Amino acid sequence: MDGHTHFGSLFVIGEQATASFCSALTEAVQLEEQAGKIGLSELIVPGFAVRMLADSTQTIERLFGRIVNYTREQWFGKAPVSLRKY
Repeated sequence: MDGHTHFGSLFVIGEQATASFCSALTEAVQLEEQAGKIGLSELIVPGFAVRMLADSTQTIERLFGRIVNYTREQWFGKAPVSLRKY
């Protein structure tokens, strides 16, 4: 795992997941500036996958939360939400 201890995957399916949306998402959540190793891939169905290697669950959770909230706002005009249950 290239020296990292945690792995996370997020899959988002929807007609709105175009190449231009993925580019805008990459810039909006600053994927290139995040800690760890991150990959965003378009799927064969309308959607994308984000995979991340990191050193803590919290790092992955923060990034995935930003992606979910950006997508919710752009696609549905919805307010941010926390998916984590403590």
